[in-house]
Amino acid sequence: SKFSTIVQCFLASCEMYLDHKHLELLGIPVVTTPDICCSGMGCQAKERLDSHHDAGDDNDDACNNGGCHCRSHAHFQSSNTLEAVKAVEKDYSSDDMSAAVSAQTADDEEHEDEENVLLTMELEGMGMISIPETDFSDFFAAMISVESFAPTFGLELSAIGQQHEELFRLRIASLDGLTLHRILLELASLKCVSGQDFLCANGCKELAPAGTLMSVLRTALSAGAAVHFPMGFQTPQECVCCYFDIACQSWKPTSHDFSRWLACQEVLPGVFSVTSSSSLVLGSSFLRLQEYYESPYDGFWHQRFTIEDFIAHSRDKDRSNTMGIFQYYLQWPGFNVPGWVLKDALEGRLGPLRPQEEALLHCIEEGMLRRKEETKIGDCYLIGSTLRDASTIRHEMAHGLYSTNPAYKAAAGQILSDELSEIERKQLRNTLLDLGYRNDDAILFDEMQAYLCSGSHMDLNRPDVMDRLSANFDSFSASSSPCCI
Repeated sequence: SKFSTIVQCFLASCEMYLDHKHLELLGIPVVTTPDICCSGMGCQAKERLDSHHDAGDDNDDACNNGGCHCRSHAHFQSSNTLEAVKAVEKDYSSDDMSAAVSAQTADDEEHEDEENVLLTMELEGMGMISIPETDFSDFFAAMISVESFAPTFGLELSAIGQQHEELFRLRIASLDGLTLHRILLELASLKCVSGQDFLCANGCKELAPAGTLMSVLRTALSAGAAVHFPMGFQTPQECVCCYFDIACQSWKPTSHDFSRWLACQEVLPGVFSVTSSSSLVLGSSFLRLQEYYESPYDGFWHQRFTIEDFIAHSRDKDRSNTMGIFQYYLQWPGFNVPGWVLKDALEGRLGPLRPQEEALLHCIEEGMLRRKEETKIGDCYLIGSTLRDASTIRHEMAHGLYSTNPAYKAAAGQILSDELSEIERKQLRNTLLDLGYRNDDAILFDEMQAYLCSGSHMDLNRPDVMDRLSANFDSFSASSSPCCI
């Protein structure tokens, strides 16, 4: 169409202009004679300054109904381009050239910044600031608009994938200037992060893109702004968890990338603790293993399933006890999995492993290699927690001790049976079922002792029982030495 042809010619002119900017930096004078072309109307070329090009440009000037093949041409005011370039090279050192290019780039960026200003306003204690119309990084694209002249602003935030595709878009409304400025500063922290570093920490405890998204949502909500979540997400946590999975599908981090976030240590004989500073990495690595072991739903308990199956189930209000919300990665601070589950995972009984699951199993195998005694993975016990949660680590270690030390298990079970009444045990049982644990006596008794010995009263006013269980854990854990070198 005529409009399409005009756009093509405009883009060609832009390309020519950029080429001229580099030539001018080299000190080579350039004269431009652009062709003018409209599809179906023929070509009207301006008079050439150099007749030498007339014969050779016939093909470029040809225009037919199938499309326009016109191009713009630059003619050097020099009989020999190569000689002109060599002459400039004599006058400019490489440092001079770098300085010239840097100066021009800075001028161009400054000019672009000036054009990208939506509004200039004064903030108390901060002076005059400029609110941009758009803001970009490898992970997010932000478009800002003025909603009212109080002023309040609207922000459309698009999550960007590896192929520059839009993963999803959310809208934040009723932002005041200060809150918007804070959000833009949070997004600016990603500009120094390459898309190839999707799992980069960027100085944060959480993954840079996902952590930044959570910070943006918290900042907006704490200021009273209205957040319109995409894709039916109901909470900031669900938005971040689902963003993490969607972004992983696009950016495709490998098991090696995930392994940088995981560390393994034998904390009790046969009990291996995997820690991570990222709740997203930890939770997504453990989810299928944990639900395979003790899910309250028969469709996952000891069954092969995908992460997509689990998310769909969690977001179904009629089938799950999660209120139709998937926020698993940020919901559970700790995990505990017996060795037979790990063996099943390695043998493919859970289905194909995700990269983070491969990284987790490899991390355990490396930890086992540091033992003095040879141990099969099916004979060990795995716990997981974040680095910043000491009470969770104690809770998970109690699980490990309960599973691997028969004497400890017997002593803890005796305390629960002797010191608690049937009504109190039933109360604890119902509390655990409400939290989403499987209705299995062995699992529930294990959870009772782990919660009570790590300081959680579970709505049960029995500090004496908590003290006895805690002392029991301290005694057995102190006398148990890991077999690592």
